[in-house]
Amino acid sequence: MTLAVDLVFIAQVLVLAGILVWRRARIGVGLAIWLGVLAVLAGQGYFLEFQSMPPRLTLAGLLPLVAGLLMLPTHGTRHFLAVTPPERLIYLQSFRIVMEIILWALAVQGRAPKLMTFEGRNIDILVGLTAIPIGWMVVERRAWPVWVAAAWNVVGILILANVVIHAQLALPTPFRAFVTACFTRRRKQLRNVVMAATGRPAAAVLAGLAQLELDPAARPETLAPEQFVRLLRWGRGL
Repeated sequence: MTLAVDLVFIAQVLVLAGILVWRRARIGVGLAIWLGVLAVLAGQGYFLEFQSMPPRLTLAGLLPLVAGLLMLPTHGTRHFLAVTPPERLIYLQSFRIVMEIILWALAVQGRAPKLMTFEGRNIDILVGLTAIPIGWMVVERRAWPVWVAAAWNVVGILILANVVIHAQLALPTPFRAFVTACFTRRRKQLRNVVMAATGRPAAAVLAGLAQLELDPAARPETLAPEQFVRLLRWGRGL
């Protein structure tokens, strides 16, 4: 089952890449090299290191995004958009259905957080499910006004942004691990959860909390995000 999910994911990536680089040899070569580098790094476990900030996985996603934005005003991209029927660009978004099923399967296997699926806070599958009706009714049949497709596109971008944000929040970074540890302890007074999360003795924790001007008897949920950051830095000796 694990291999099957991996193969489906790889097949979808290759199909999408093929569609994007169709008759665009230079972009095809560049994308092939990029995907090859990612595959080698992933195989070596490069992206499993989350101690660095920003995480390596985040950088791997940001680089192609920046490259794509830089390519938008180019002649090649404008020509591609001009000769491509608009309904096909809309229909293409139906790939999100398969992607969401893959994410759900990964979550079932324990290889992705449930937060990233339609059972969590990811409703991106709705964009995929509505892509074909929107393309057909707005562009093909012209039964619905154009603003429907425009609004659908804006909503789709916002939903995608929501997915990206939650993906970053779900990464097992030191900050997330520290906050999670603080909220999963039974005795939730700050001095107890910090002792458990950092492994430091009571005297050191009390001294550190006093230095940070934090109440040892406070509850973690009363702390502001910047106070958690200060606590994490203190706990790691930064």
